[in-house]
Amino acid sequence: MSQDIGNATRDLPIACKLPDEARMQRQTQVAGSVFGAARQTQELADGYAFQFTADASSVQLLTEFITAERECCPFFTFELIFEPNSGPLWLRLRGGEGVKEFIQAMIQ
Repeated sequence: MSQDIGNATRDLPIACKLPDEARMQRQTQVAGSVFGAARQTQELADGYAFQFTADASSVQLLTEFITAERECCPFFTFELIFEPNSGPLWLRLRGGEGVKEFIQAMIQ
């Protein structure tokens, strides 16, 4: 099923809908609050996975991030994975060609 979802985003352009100034401000905010809180990063074939502690503040941070990013970056596929037995929380950002480079720019 996730393969079908991924195919739907492959044709979307890899471009943020925010104006340049707002995009730069958002990128700085996201890099510090979201990606700065990641405990581990793994490269995927079509994006990246970021590991977080599975506490309430991380869940809130990530759901707010996904809600905001869906508005300006509709080309992303977002996945939140809660590992069993109170394990870590994973955010996967995936998409079509060029999405990995876009994510790299976001996290630097």
